[in-house]
Amino acid sequence: MVVGAGAAGLAAALELQQGIREVVVIDAGDRPGGVMRTDHAQGFVIERGPNTFQAKGPMMAVLRRDGLESILLRARPASRLRFILHDGKLVPAPMSPLALARTPLLSGRAKARLLVEPFIRRRDTAGESVAEFVTRRLGSEVTDRLVGPFLTGVYAGDEQRLGAEAVFGSLVGFERRAGSIVLGAIASLFDARGEKGLRGVYSGEKGLGPLARALAERLHEPPALGSRVTGLRREGDEWYVAVRGAGGESEIRTRRVEAETVPTPFYSREKK
Repeated sequence: MVVGAGAAGLAAALELQQGIREVVVIDAGDRPGGVMRTDHAQGFVIERGPNTFQAKGPMMAVLRRDGLESILLRARPASRLRFILHDGKLVPAPMSPLALARTPLLSGRAKARLLVEPFIRRRDTAGESVAEFVTRRLGSEVTDRLVGPFLTGVYAGDEQRLGAEAVFGSLVGFERRAGSIVLGAIASLFDARGEKGLRGVYSGEKGLGPLARALAERLHEPPALGSRVTGLRREGDEWYVAVRGAGGESEIRTRRVEAETVPTPFYSREKK
């Protein structure tokens, strides 16, 4: 079972579907895509959540496998410009090391803190939120002034709740392999393994909402929309998931549960 029909949930379901006979996807929303919601009005495409994404290797592997690569639409160069509201003014988000050194978004102390990142000891990131990971590696100012606004604009999400591995998987991988984000990024330049992504940022041909629907259509069974998880328990090797939907309360038995976000009352590190 996969709880959540957002980008991560749909990708997980498609991956599980390759080796498992039946995958059930449930979501409380009225359409697949999670925060990826697109409306079309008078010839305009209106994104109510994120409007672009980076087509990284793992995502491209899924899209190519399911024949969806052709519906990608590369964003115009101007879309690379990002601005953050700071002290009542729009300030360009730093997109390079030089811009990071010059940006007024960070204090001198915060910039100095970035220089010691290679010397911060690595640790187990399992269960860490984006805020916990970034603050530990790069400092609290980077979390509050750069990463927080970035996640709001791109993921429409909260850095305190989003998982570091889900959002910044490559950065977490850099720390695990090299003990440092900086050193890991440098080492990755010489690593030719794995599926290659595309440079730049992309959207779907008709927006991200239709892209999410195209992913959902690749599932053997469509997502059960309008269904909310109300309880989760484990007995032996099986999970029992309490679900409330249009037809009332029900309980689903499954051997594996994947969730985009796990409600706090039901979360347990031992049962991930």
